[in-house]
Amino acid sequence: MKLTKTILLSALSAFAFLATSCDKAKETVEKAGDTVKEGAAAAGDKMKEGAAAAGDAVKDGAAAAGDKMKEGVAAAGDAVKETAAAAGDKMKEGVAAAGDAVKDTAAAAGDKMKEGVAAAGDAVKDTAAAAGDKMKEGVAAAGDAVKDTAAAAGDKMKEGAAAAGDAV
Repeated sequence: MKLTKTILLSALSAFAFLATSCDKAKETVEKAGDTVKEGAAAAGDKMKEGAAAAGDAVKDGAAAAGDKMKEGVAAAGDAVKETAAAAGDKMKEGVAAAGDAVKDTAAAAGDKMKEGVAAAGDAVKDTAAAAGDKMKEGVAAAGDAVKDTAAAAGDKMKEGAAAAGDAV
């Protein structure tokens, strides 16, 4: 983009220089026409009229040539502007396509992240459920052990009470 801008600025500068050169050439030819007129005036009345006509013709030709040169320079400048505008449009299209590709990639990555998080959540749920089942089994086994121990202790207390009763 910077190179295109530099080229365009250089081209426009060159066209401006050409336009100035056209104006200078026109002025030089007009001065030449004036000089011819002055020379003719010095040569006499008869030559004066012809020389004046010739000088006018030279001036008119120079003016027409200068105008045509300016038109050519302007047309070339317009062509450069149109080419630059078209290049700018193509660059905009490329940037837009790149932006769309980035958006699509980000969306796909987001979808994959969602899938990964969901799978991790399911794994955590499964692990917690299994741990809960193991805890239930452990609590049930502990409850059974407490019951068994309490029953055995009760039996021992009964035996001790019976022995104490017999001893009295």
